[in-house]
Amino acid sequence: MEITYLGQHFCCEKISLGLIEKINKLIDEDSNLIDVSNTLSGKIKKEYDVHKHLKQADTEEEIPNFISRANDTYEKDSAFKWDVKFYNAWGNDQKEGEYQIVHQHSGKSTIGYSSILFLKVPDFGPEFTETALPTNGRTVLLGKAGGSLNNTCHTINPVVGDMYVFPYDMEHLVYPFIGSGIRRTISMNFDLLYEKA
Repeated sequence: MEITYLGQHFCCEKISLGLIEKINKLIDEDSNLIDVSNTLSGKIKKEYDVHKHLKQADTEEEIPNFISRANDTYEKDSAFKWDVKFYNAWGNDQKEGEYQIVHQHSGKSTIGYSSILFLKVPDFGPEFTETALPTNGRTVLLGKAGGSLNNTCHTINPVVGDMYVFPYDMEHLVYPFIGSGIRRTISMNFDLLYEKA
C-alpha cells in the first residue's frame, strides 16, 4: 500500500484486474441502472448506484480488506472503539466535457473514508498547453495543510485498478477531458463509527 501525506494522508492500492473485469461486466450488462445523478454534485450525466454490483463481484472482499488496512494507517483516539461500516457506492461514467466540482463526501457519520476505484480510463486527448503537468481527466486531492514548503495537493494519473482511500473531508475535483471514451470510476463511502471504549 502506498501512503501519501498532504497534511492528511491518502492510501492507494491495486485491485485485481479480475475484479475490475467482473464489475465492468455487471455494469455494462445492467439495463436497469438506478440513476443517482440528482443526489450528487458532479457535472456528469451518468451516475448510478453500484452497491449490488460490488456485492455480487467482490466475493473475496478485496475492497473491504483494503479499507480495513487503510483504516489502520490513520491516527485515532484510543479512548474510543472504532468501527468502519460501508455507507454507499455509485458509478460515474464521465464523458467528454463533463467534470466534477471541488467537493467532499459524507455519510451517516461526520467522519469516514471516501474512495475512488478506476474501472475504465480513456485517452484524455491533447492538453491546451504543454507548459505544465497534464490535467485532462485527472483527479486532484486537496489536503488540509497550509504554509510554505508544504505539499497541499496531489494530481492522480488514473490507472485501471488503482483504488484511493482518503478522509471524508479531503476535498477533491476531476478535470474534464477531450475525446469519445468513457472515464469510469466507482466512488464508495465508509463511515467511521466510534463509542467510548
